[in-house]
Amino acid sequence: MKYLILTLAFLLVSLHISSQSYRIEIDSLPYDTLTEYKSLGLEKVMETPIYFVFEQEFEFGFGFPYFDTILYSFIFENWSIGYIEGCLEYPMYLFSKEFMLHIEKEIVPNLDSDFRYKSTEIDGKKVFIFEFKKVVYEEDPDEPKFARNHFSFQHWFWENGDLEIRFGESFILPELYKPGIGIKEYFSDDFYPFWLTISNYDLNENINIRGNLNDNPTIEFTDTWSQDFAGITYIPEKNTVCRFKKLTTKTKDQSVPISIASIVYDEINIHQDCIFENYIIFDMMGNQLLSGKSNIIDTQILNSGSYILVLNHKHGTKTHRFIKM
Repeated sequence: MKYLILTLAFLLVSLHISSQSYRIEIDSLPYDTLTEYKSLGLEKVMETPIYFVFEQEFEFGFGFPYFDTILYSFIFENWSIGYIEGCLEYPMYLFSKEFMLHIEKEIVPNLDSDFRYKSTEIDGKKVFIFEFKKVVYEEDPDEPKFARNHFSFQHWFWENGDLEIRFGESFILPELYKPGIGIKEYFSDDFYPFWLTISNYDLNENINIRGNLNDNPTIEFTDTWSQDFAGITYIPEKNTVCRFKKLTTKTKDQSVPISIASIVYDEINIHQDCIFENYIIFDMMGNQLLSGKSNIIDTQILNSGSYILVLNHKHGTKTHRFIKM
């Protein structure tokens, strides 16, 4: 059963913003742990004794529409925080806390506690999935594993721009968790909420969710980014899905359509009346190769092959695929 969240806070705060990029939906879907995946946890355990800390770039395998831009990759870390290269702050706080792995004394190929990820296709739609599987927030090595707490949840990045946080089974001792307040902070007696918020690159469109996902949470749309936003104070129930549903382009695009040849030799000429702020050229693996602001793009340094040209402007982005001969 799906229902759309629409609260008083949403009505009041959204008056300050002309239009929105997302609507928030709370859904209920069976939680399935990944069975075919790449194990970042195993990679980190084999690389370093500080296996519980990571900050790594992941490629989606497709263009992911995020607010008014398109991402081909993002930087992610064990706090469940996503970062866009060049952004002044972390724009994705996706049920964030300092999660760690519980590692057995003898490392096995299939970890009970793991960071897992994969790019796949479901019903003809591409999606990138990252899973925190039975990660722990605070652990006592003298107690049996998962005796104090464990959390399982996933992030789904769909090629149409939808972003989902899917929650699996979680467990935590009462002394570490106060419903309505949050989870106990490391090495202190203070309790803090989980953060669940996303922001655009310029940090002037922000969406924050606070309270209880399973009981009328508060949705806040603001045009000012703050590090003091409130968050989720109740651990979501198993099979809960929080969906940031991507809406169509907010503002009608009045710029001149792109007219670029599909086959390029030494340069790309963009019509002088085409309005854009900057261009970026990516290879088919999502690596950024060229960028600038000129209407004439020198492509002589590119090897022969297929590329994607992205034009960024205030109303969004335009993409064009071309072959360099």
